[in-house]
Amino acid sequence: MNVDFYVVRQLAWSIIKKYNLEIPIDLDYLLKELNVDLERTHLPARVDGASLPVKLARGLIVVNEGRSLVRERFTIAHELGHILRHFPRMEQEGGLFFLEKKNSVSASLYEREADVFAAELLMPRQEAINAFHSYTKNIQELADMFLVSKQAMKIRLEELKLIPRT
Repeated sequence: MNVDFYVVRQLAWSIIKKYNLEIPIDLDYLLKELNVDLERTHLPARVDGASLPVKLARGLIVVNEGRSLVRERFTIAHELGHILRHFPRMEQEGGLFFLEKKNSVSASLYEREADVFAAELLMPRQEAINAFHSYTKNIQELADMFLVSKQAMKIRLEELKLIPRT
C-alpha cells in the first residue's frame, strides 16, 4: 500500500511556521503553546510513550522516564502527531495511543502518520536538505544539530534520498 503522507507533513510545516520554530525544535515551548501537558513516569519497558485527550488541556503526553533525550524528543513529537492528527477520533472513541518499540513495517497507518509527523517536525525537509549540503554529511553531526538519534537522522536522510538505503 502506497500512502501519501502530504497532509501530515503539511501539518508539521504549518506548526513550524505558525510558532516560528527553529532547529532544534523547542518541544517544551511548543507543548505549552498548544496546551498539551507532558508527564514523565515509569512505563512498561516496551512502551516509549502514550497520548490521550484530557478535559483541561488539549491532551496529555506521557513518556517513559528512562529513555534518552533524543528518544524522548521523538516520542513526544510522535505523540503530538497523534494529538493533532487523531485527537477528534481519540476524543470520540476515548482512544489511547501507545508508541511501542516495534518494526516500522508492521506499524499501523496511525502509527506511521505519527512517525512521519515527528520526523517532519524535528527534521523538517528543507532544513535537513540544507544542513546536509551546506553544513555536513556526517550523520551523527546532523543528528546532534537536530537533537535526534543517529538512527532517526539516517532514516530521514534515506527518505529524502540524500543517502542510499542500507
